[in-house]
Amino acid sequence: LPEQPSNIEDTLHRSLALLDTTDDEITIPLLAAMYLAPMCEILQLDFSLFLVGKSGSLKSSLAALFLCHYGDFPDKTALPASWESTDNALERRLSTLKDVPCVIDDYAPGSDAYAQRKQAQRAARILRSVGNRSARSRLRSDLSERPEYIPRGLLISTGEDLPPGQSILARTLTLPVEKKLIDMAALTEAQETAETLPHALAAYIDW
Repeated sequence: LPEQPSNIEDTLHRSLALLDTTDDEITIPLLAAMYLAPMCEILQLDFSLFLVGKSGSLKSSLAALFLCHYGDFPDKTALPASWESTDNALERRLSTLKDVPCVIDDYAPGSDAYAQRKQAQRAARILRSVGNRSARSRLRSDLSERPEYIPRGLLISTGEDLPPGQSILARTLTLPVEKKLIDMAALTEAQETAETLPHALAAYIDW
């Protein structure tokens, strides 16, 4: 984040302009998440957001745009993590990214039954870990304890479907995304000026 935010009023207006990119039911929680994340440790946040929609609905692009409050995320390929990563890698990432949003992209189990089961198990484990603010306890071969990687940021997921399990979804705020509801002109304009968003967040933290 910039040490000395510039044009604070203008950058805050550009941040609020992201609310115009699609329905309020999606943009308000996403924008709120950007400004809530710095207080993860203080508030012990025990929920996550899940953008769900068909392939091509621009859910990952929306996530990348809002994440630009924290740096340069030009498109969905720059998102911090993927549901294709291993369980251990995702646990470590969610612990490392403290007091910031972490987007795990592309929950899409596919048609293979084994792949569906593995990804569903991974999502259940990660989402439950976030909801409980806890981590798996593991031992080394000499029975000494390995470090625990407790989630310390705000998780935002994207996917074509939701993970199964009522207890998992109870910990998740689901945001259904439809391309037809996205204002493409507003989205393009916001993407073109996204480099100003870190100034808005820096001013907020300074305040």
